[in-house]
Amino acid sequence: METSLLFLLALASALFLGGTPVLVGGIYFAVAGSLDIRLLFALSLLTTLVWDGIWYGVGAHALSVERIRSSRTYARNPMLFDKLLSLYGRHQYVLLFLSRFMYGTNSITSVISGVYRMQPVRFFVLNSASLSVLFAVLWALSYVVHENIARFEFPFSLSTALAILVAIALVVRWGLRRILDRYIS
Repeated sequence: METSLLFLLALASALFLGGTPVLVGGIYFAVAGSLDIRLLFALSLLTTLVWDGIWYGVGAHALSVERIRSSRTYARNPMLFDKLLSLYGRHQYVLLFLSRFMYGTNSITSVISGVYRMQPVRFFVLNSASLSVLFAVLWALSYVVHENIARFEFPFSLSTALAILVAIALVVRWGLRRILDRYIS
């Protein structure tokens, strides 16, 4: 399967801007044989590292804890920021790894990692590892859905499969966030 440069740029842009929902769809297409899984993983890793690196840089070069607490973003969800800031010193590596699985926390955790000057190598290794685990989990879910979708006999089985995968991903993320709220506070 030959891949054009335009397709690569479009896929990288979609992953960069769309994040996990685009990744879920992309993994399903890869499982179905319409997309090279290695290419998707490489682009996912690249776009994740660039995006998280940008947020890390914002934290390291433009913010401090005081500036975070005085920002409009902090005012929208002060409990989340306060919880992350208080837990960060003791659990920084665990929080960074788990933030990939809890919607809306990865960018914040990347910024906080920059503010607290986490070693960049560890930051990028943890982000790579967490994306790899997320990718594997989404691949396994996609594989199970794809193998069983023929049983549904819906006229829009691809749309149904993608909807099921997105729903499963959201439920898993919601559950992980609940667990984190309960046991790491």
